[in-house]
Amino acid sequence: MLTVKLTAKRRPGVSPLDSTPSVLPKVLIVDDLEDARWVLSNLIRLAGFAPLEAASGEEALASIRQEVPEAVLLDVGLPDMDGFKVLTWIKAHDKTIPVIMVTAHGKSHDAVRAIRAGAYDYVSKPFSNEDIVLTVRRVIEEKALKGRIQSPPPPGGGGTPSRTLWERAQPFSVSSGRWRK
Repeated sequence: MLTVKLTAKRRPGVSPLDSTPSVLPKVLIVDDLEDARWVLSNLIRLAGFAPLEAASGEEALASIRQEVPEAVLLDVGLPDMDGFKVLTWIKAHDKTIPVIMVTAHGKSHDAVRAIRAGAYDYVSKPFSNEDIVLTVRRVIEEKALKGRIQSPPPPGGGGTPSRTLWERAQPFSVSSGRWRK
């Protein structure tokens, strides 16, 4: 009889695959049409994001309350609630969630209304798969960059490394094509 002794040890911070929460950026897909959700979910998954799905405005709001997504693909025509109402609720509760409105009835006045209400973009069906993926990537990258960018410290502020650099910066001017301190 062969006896095998297992000597492998669990590495700190590594948990089994089935219990590991997704670290991929989450994209909430809100559309009442199951086929549209299926297509968008697969596009989002293949692009390296974690899709979340909602078939109605109420499901979308409940999903956002439970788990804040990095972005939302929101259909304008939902059975229980107008997509613009969902957009307004999202922006009232968290202005940092980018919302991309998706519609089968691309009307210019709706596009203007969506952007004015805080939508990141407005996409008409049928859409190009590549355009949807690029738009979602762009919005998530921009959101990540905004999270990393810090404004200059106020005069007399703390002694953080960025403050030290701010204090060392010297004013300059350009005249006759030469830089002056």
